[in-house]
Amino acid sequence: MIGHPGLSPADDDTHGIEAQASERFLALSAERRSQVLERLETERWSRGFTYERDGKPELISLGTMPIVLSESLANQLYELAMAARRVMACLPDLWLASPAVRRVMPLSVDEESWIRDTWSPEHHRSQGIISRLDADIKLSGGGAPTARFFEYNGVAVGGLYYAEVAEALAEEVLLPALGIRGLTRPPRIPKMILEELCRQGTSIGEPARRILLLENRDWDSGITEAPQFVRIWRELGHDAVIGDPRDLEIRGDEICHDGIAYDLFYRHMEVRDLLDLEAGSGRLEAVRRAFRENRVVSSLSGEFDHKAAWEVVADPECAGAFPRQDLSKIMPHIPWTRVVRATRTTVPGGATGDLLEYVRASRESLVIKPNRECGGIGVTLGPRTSASEWGSAVDRALQAPGEWVAQSLVSNASKRFPVPDAQAGFAVSPRYVAYGFAATAGGLGCLGRYSASRVVNVSMGGGIVPVMRAA
Repeated sequence: MIGHPGLSPADDDTHGIEAQASERFLALSAERRSQVLERLETERWSRGFTYERDGKPELISLGTMPIVLSESLANQLYELAMAARRVMACLPDLWLASPAVRRVMPLSVDEESWIRDTWSPEHHRSQGIISRLDADIKLSGGGAPTARFFEYNGVAVGGLYYAEVAEALAEEVLLPALGIRGLTRPPRIPKMILEELCRQGTSIGEPARRILLLENRDWDSGITEAPQFVRIWRELGHDAVIGDPRDLEIRGDEICHDGIAYDLFYRHMEVRDLLDLEAGSGRLEAVRRAFRENRVVSSLSGEFDHKAAWEVVADPECAGAFPRQDLSKIMPHIPWTRVVRATRTTVPGGATGDLLEYVRASRESLVIKPNRECGGIGVTLGPRTSASEWGSAVDRALQAPGEWVAQSLVSNASKRFPVPDAQAGFAVSPRYVAYGFAATAGGLGCLGRYSASRVVNVSMGGGIVPVMRAA
């Protein structure tokens, strides 16, 4: 194994089938390997396996070794992910009822107004949710007990189509080239999303024949998945289009786009994105009506996917707001998390202490993150910073109440991947890995990501790796 700064053999989590796949990839003749890589590149471009920066698409890196997830472990993770989903679905009602929770999970005045205008207890009883539970776990060397859920993404969830492509290319190209058998694809996430939309339609008496994906047409950076979801939903027999929220209008009892009425709305936008549009174009009455009528997936519970949600979930005073069995399932997997502020709190180990004193003194075991941002933006890894840099990060957090959290550092597992090498062409080298588990009634999907950096994110140069099932 080629050495890698910051990685040790204890971090490694490479399954036997994965190691075999790496060996066979390296054993391919240069000509055959080139053929495989060229086909993978062509297919990635044709299938929209891209990330857009300033209007220009970039090809996302694809791992050339499949990650193996056993069916038994997938079943355990499914139960955990569904439990987390049910817990998070309780947050709107708790947030509206509790000033203390609102201080830990702050929203703008306009966001609060939107939620109070469009949310009701009936929404809690019937919610369409598409979420991604981001986790570190040693899939091969420990399984479910090692899982640590460092955050929950409840709306505008990125990367889910990329998992679909990675799995398809593993099945169609990579595994046959390597002669690897016995691995199968997990449930298709785009189909899972469509089924969730249909279930939500059934629950509110809408047919879900026509589906509109809400996305801002002016965005020129980020994921490029929307057209692919719409294409797949059409292939599965539904009338689906992408629409800008500003183009929706109310006609009688219908919410229309280009004169056509739509039944359900899948959003790639947070409420604060919608409010930005309202600031420039006026009140989005049709979109607000869609929320009131519970026709939007993900529901408004997605707005509470703050990293600080883990502080609320772990607070004994809030325990009564959540399903008891679900809470007990996920608590062992939630890292200690606190909004950075002047207060006394329970610190790791169970003692009560001054939060700021603990955070300042515990740089080696903590990370500071933006409460609501995604894509690895602004993350400060304590062990990778100097004492003065850490102190500055704490001071910065204090100047923006509610916007930063401190969290116990979750040590990434790693796997050994075939990666380009300047001298050997390709060589096996360890990379950090992280997973995003998407759970619905249709099953468990998984987005696998890998990177040379501990912050494993596509927007910061990481790649996608196929996660395949084994008996």
